[in-house]
Amino acid sequence: WSQQAYIKSSTPAEYANGDLFGFSVALNANGSTLAIGAYDEGGSSRTINGAIDNMRGGSGAVYVFTRAGATWSRQAYLKVATAEQGDSWGVSLAISDDGNTLVTGSVDEDCTATGVNPTGCDGDVKTDVSTGAVAVFARAGATWSQQAFLKSSNTDTEDWFGIRTAISGDGNTLLVTASNEDG
Repeated sequence: WSQQAYIKSSTPAEYANGDLFGFSVALNANGSTLAIGAYDEGGSSRTINGAIDNMRGGSGAVYVFTRAGATWSRQAYLKVATAEQGDSWGVSLAISDDGNTLVTGSVDEDCTATGVNPTGCDGDVKTDVSTGAVAVFARAGATWSQQAFLKSSNTDTEDWFGIRTAISGDGNTLLVTASNEDG
């Protein structure tokens, strides 16, 4: 075994303190796409490849790197469209075998809505109930987009839906745990 690369966040040092870059990682089947979660990352962007700053503390992010030969480079900086301060996106990660479907969890997302792409989950930072959520991203070529925002069918305070995620090789089946769910 030998080290092939040393991968760091591209977040400027003045914004990276405490980001927890590498808290979660996922690698596709052939080892050419690497996702790295930084659940305490504080960027305020709600778009993919948006500006990196430190204006929304603890919102969390996922960095995607791709490999060509022995050279790794950042392909994307993924932010969830409804990311709020303290959501902790990137606490869990899973990626499909081909690397084109990626899921990330947020244990501290606070919206109490349920289901797929529910409304009313933007601006819920003041509730601080940690119901949790999962976001699904899809890649076409080198372009990533958010495909879905998922909430459990029975959200409740401190459920932590999204603490662990797993995805099937073909990217069509998702497993999400909620370690504190007590229904």
